[in-house]
Amino acid sequence: QGRSAAPMQAPTSFQPRPMTAPMGSNGANVQPAQAATMGSVAKAGQPTSMTLPTSSGVLQRPPGAPQPQPGMMRVMSSNGAAINVRPVAMAPPTTRESELEQLVGELRRTLAMKDQQVEELQSRLSKYIGAKAASASPKRKSLSGTANAGLRKLNGAEPETKYTAVDRADDVDVQLEEFYNKIGSAVPFKRINKGFYRFGDTLVEMSIINHKLMAKTEDGWNRGKFGPVEKFVSTYENIERQKAGIQTEA
Repeated sequence: QGRSAAPMQAPTSFQPRPMTAPMGSNGANVQPAQAATMGSVAKAGQPTSMTLPTSSGVLQRPPGAPQPQPGMMRVMSSNGAAINVRPVAMAPPTTRESELEQLVGELRRTLAMKDQQVEELQSRLSKYIGAKAASASPKRKSLSGTANAGLRKLNGAEPETKYTAVDRADDVDVQLEEFYNKIGSAVPFKRINKGFYRFGDTLVEMSIINHKLMAKTEDGWNRGKFGPVEKFVSTYENIERQKAGIQTEA
């Protein structure tokens, strides 16, 4: 009674302490629903066989729980029961079909580039052939104008160098000897092989057609067909004389 009442202090504001999530057996935090399940198991004092998920996503087996079957993993269902499941293998992200499709696409792009290169080369070749033919045509025309007159003067004369047949069993070679030694040509024939000769610098193929000695060149003379040997000599005599620096027949 003789004591005086202690002065009352003003109540301080209440600061709630943050709740800490319970820890699992492996040291990881456990979610509230999982903590409740663990609490019920701890109160019962009996080991549990269910596997609890951790924050890392890896399911840990509590001590004393049975070992899962090989190839199986133990998970917790929505109603809290532990079940064994078999993991499903994920298909690889890249399949054989996609690799083949990519390879086909690369090959198509390469072929398209090659086709374009071929077209460009063909265009350049056509221009080159056209320019070459245009430059050669005037020369051929001017030389052919005096060819027939030159042959008329050659007939009835003798060549500067007579031709002797190399193979007497070759009818072409024998007839060429008979023809050439009766004209006054200044350009010699030279046998290369059976049926093939060189008249100056011009390569000519010889053959007997309908009992007549015929000639053919690869430079487009007579449209690339066989023609009489007389016509061949009349065309190329002055051409080959100019190449060799020999005076031409007027």
